[in-house]
Amino acid sequence: MVNLLIADDEAIIRRGLLSIPWETIGVRVAADVKNGLEAIEVLQSELIDIVLTDIRMAGMDGLELARFIHENGYSTKVILLSGFHDFEYARSAIQYDVMDYIVKPSDPEEILEIVKKACLQVDKRREADMRIQLLEAELGKRQLIYDKDNLVLGQVESSSTADKIISYIAEHYKEYISLSTLSEELHFSTIYLSKVIKKSIDYSFLELVNAMRVYDAADQLKEGGRSLTEICEDVCIKDPRYFSQMFKKYYGVTPSAYKKAPCLPLDTKLAYLVQSIRGGRL
Repeated sequence: MVNLLIADDEAIIRRGLLSIPWETIGVRVAADVKNGLEAIEVLQSELIDIVLTDIRMAGMDGLELARFIHENGYSTKVILLSGFHDFEYARSAIQYDVMDYIVKPSDPEEILEIVKKACLQVDKRREADMRIQLLEAELGKRQLIYDKDNLVLGQVESSSTADKIISYIAEHYKEYISLSTLSEELHFSTIYLSKVIKKSIDYSFLELVNAMRVYDAADQLKEGGRSLTEICEDVCIKDPRYFSQMFKKYYGVTPSAYKKAPCLPLDTKLAYLVQSIRGGRL
């Protein structure tokens, strides 16, 4: 099954989209949310293959969501829903690799047909990922690496690779980084890097990067002297709304509440890991 996420701030539209017979094209609606911020929460906790999102939503709109998916290296396909007057606005989303856009109002058959095309791309990506995983499983320690844009075999120790990944994150978490940029830097496939980091520290690449940013921001909030916007910019989280939501996920309180009364992070294991990395002990 292909996992679909629906994002629209109008409840009546979401109900209409949920009523579409998705099972006829092998699609499961994994979640329906009312804005981009809630969509990101789902993306970080569940594998989503396709996002069907309204282009204009309060909190975080469809274009901002598409940009987040693109910049963080997700393989998720994005389809935008837009009113006729937003048509040119929607076309600008091509820079974020948006697959298609549907002009509202649209009938269920049209939506199913476009999502079905996205499903074909998802299937192709899954087949390619599976082939790489099977090859790497057969090869054992010999992993597929990139050499001048070509896949070749290399003898690699996963522990040394994990050290390189952690060092790279520690040095660059205040910049825009993703599994794709890491892949280009270290010359490994994103699939291999994802497996190595998860096996090494029991957290995903994105979870560690976000934790590095949030815990750094928490230190700056305690020190005072800088605005929330300045802190967001410093740790490479451009949207203060998204930052606040992420901060609450890690600390259980908003940044403003934390500034008044600092508290311990919710995941002490992850906090210790971040402190060790920032202190150069890993």
